[in-house]
Amino acid sequence: MSATGPYTFFDVLRGALRKVMEPLEDIKVGLMFNHDNKNNCEGYGRTKCSNGGYIAMGFEEFELGDSNGAKARFHGILDAMPTPQGNVSHKYQGKELFFEFFRYLTGQGVYNAHNGWTDYGTSNQYNLDDDYPGVSWDASIELVNQGIPKYGSPLETAGACSKIFTVNPMFQVSSQDDDSDDAIEASVSSGGLGSSQDEFPDVLQYLYDADLADGSYGTVPNLVDQQNVTSYFLIDPNHINTTTIGYAKAGGTGTPLELSENPDELVATLQELFKQILSVSTTFVAASVPVNVFNRAEVTDNLYIALFQLDKDARPYWVGNLKKLKFVGANSSSSDAVLLDALGQAAIAGDGRIRFDALTHWTSSSQLPTPDLMAGEVTGRDGRTVARGGAGQKIPGFLSGSPQLANGLGGRTIYYDSTSSSLANLNVDMTTASALQSDLGAATLDEALELLSYARGLDIDDLDGDGSDNEAREWIFGDSLHSRPLPLNYGARGGYSSSNPAIYLAVASNDGMLRMIRNTSTGGGESGEEAWAFMPRTSMPAQKILRNNATGAKHPYTFDGAPVAYIQDVDFDGNIEAGDKVWLFVGLRRGGKRYYALDISNPENPKLMWTIDNSGDFSELGYTF
Repeated sequence: MSATGPYTFFDVLRGALRKVMEPLEDIKVGLMFNHDNKNNCEGYGRTKCSNGGYIAMGFEEFELGDSNGAKARFHGILDAMPTPQGNVSHKYQGKELFFEFFRYLTGQGVYNAHNGWTDYGTSNQYNLDDDYPGVSWDASIELVNQGIPKYGSPLETAGACSKIFTVNPMFQVSSQDDDSDDAIEASVSSGGLGSSQDEFPDVLQYLYDADLADGSYGTVPNLVDQQNVTSYFLIDPNHINTTTIGYAKAGGTGTPLELSENPDELVATLQELFKQILSVSTTFVAASVPVNVFNRAEVTDNLYIALFQLDKDARPYWVGNLKKLKFVGANSSSSDAVLLDALGQAAIAGDGRIRFDALTHWTSSSQLPTPDLMAGEVTGRDGRTVARGGAGQKIPGFLSGSPQLANGLGGRTIYYDSTSSSLANLNVDMTTASALQSDLGAATLDEALELLSYARGLDIDDLDGDGSDNEAREWIFGDSLHSRPLPLNYGARGGYSSSNPAIYLAVASNDGMLRMIRNTSTGGGESGEEAWAFMPRTSMPAQKILRNNATGAKHPYTFDGAPVAYIQDVDFDGNIEAGDKVWLFVGLRRGGKRYYALDISNPENPKLMWTIDNSGDFSELGYTF
């Protein structure tokens, strides 16, 4: 790009992308273009015509300093693209473009990618790879076998919990994109979407709703979590209308962003967009809202969201957290409900996730660590960062002091199942180490003591190098991958009141624990503190894996189920007190074939009622999904 101009808008867009992408790292980026459109040119093997779209660059890892050259390749392709104008311009064939993307993601045969005979105003004598090789399709992502080339699916190598985002700059609405409808609507086993997809938003909605790695699409195996496509749209302001707003809604992002011609505004828009995408590993488990026990037609104004984040270095310990927002207007017919943070500000960003600059309830802002500005973190705010603020920050002994070696010392209170119907203290002592050595998989009693210390959250291996092993590790709240938090409203009991009810939350996590978390204190202040935790014996073998935390080791599933409760309020007064019952039931889900029942009628003093596994009368018990 010339230092002095003149510039086209596409020069500005290329420059803005270069500026915004320069600092990106640990994210894989690809590039797609539309072909020219000549009707009746759909499918592989066509000649002398153009249709659909193609992948100009398959997903490649962006690294700081561009040591692998991926950024240079990306910008080189954009620089080689003829400036779209006149007969060089192409229609936006959205439905067919995204269908080609679907075929790439799922490892299926190339469809329209090689149909580029009239692209960029050329004759149909030669194809795109001869006429404009700098912007041709990426042959390196195609597996050449007999017959039609097949894409190598990026999901197969990316693995579980992959999230895919598209960013679509548009100067017009989608058109001339119906040629491939038969292939798009073909059965899943035949490479299509398996249902009628009449319009471009239908395809966007399908890719947003679908799990492309559920084992039924192409070559992609069944992977954990949902592998779907979320689509952002940057629209020429003259074309932001009902149609293009519909694109953004169908793609899961709500509203299109303005494709400004002002370079500063364009850079700011792209920077905010990529901040949102870079936090893609922040994943929500379904949010929970407790019922107002004094008026069951209403919900309380609390909303709880469990989050987790995969380890970027493919290590088995995944961080998790539980955060609280306020749900204002939920019981009003005259106003819209809105989620607010602890400062009374709107808490949700345009992508449906917590804002970077939000301060969630429970969080002690003055005790947050220095923010990672590159990750979008903000001073004094926890926002959408998983291992920051929330209930994870309020685990006893995390911020100061120590989780402690035993219950009753001012740190954590943790129990284990000494029998199938009784709990015991998970203390770091010789008696407990001897009883649990086999469960922990420890070779010696000394190793068992160390693993017990690790399980309680202590920095037994001095990972921060400060010479102390009696403090908390960097983060001690594991991932709640499938465990939806269960709010339990005990009403006005034990110092609580109808205006400040005793709400507790039960949530399980794959560091092997079921946690009981206080919503508020009896004085009405925010709490978020862990009242107690329960680590069953069956979760203990994973402690060695989590402690070693070796790159490439498989993430363990331990306490992966969502708890449910039976509540008996004998006098129907909304208060759980003497004579009333709260029984909690929770399975291990992917963690094993076992259920636990706990009597938590007193939320501060749990009792194990019974355990069942796949033995005896329950020999046919499967995984507790």
